[in-house]
Amino acid sequence: METCSNCERDIGNLETAHVHKGHIVCTQCNELLHTAPAPKVSSTADTVPPTRNQLGREKPVQTIEKTGKQYKAIMLVGGLVAIVGIVFSLSGDAAGIPVTLMGLGLFLVAKIAAWWSHG
Repeated sequence: METCSNCERDIGNLETAHVHKGHIVCTQCNELLHTAPAPKVSSTADTVPPTRNQLGREKPVQTIEKTGKQYKAIMLVGGLVAIVGIVFSLSGDAAGIPVTLMGLGLFLVAKIAAWWSHG
């Protein structure tokens, strides 16, 4: 069983698969692609990234994480300080609890700052 490169629908065994510009397409997409007008080429074609694939379908949107590295670094430091504070607390050192609270506070402040800056 083939899959249409344009609409990604399965092409049944009784249906004819067509080739359009080197891609396997179903009958409906083949008709649409042969009757569709050719795309216009602009003078900025080299500078503008394409938003459609070769057959005219929209490309999937890629999600990019916006959180800055500086906030991640502060969260990492806060987490490490909290872990050191926990180790101090388990060993009986009186400074363990304040160090743990400082690390958690630093982590929380960095998390809120990242949320505030990037939404």
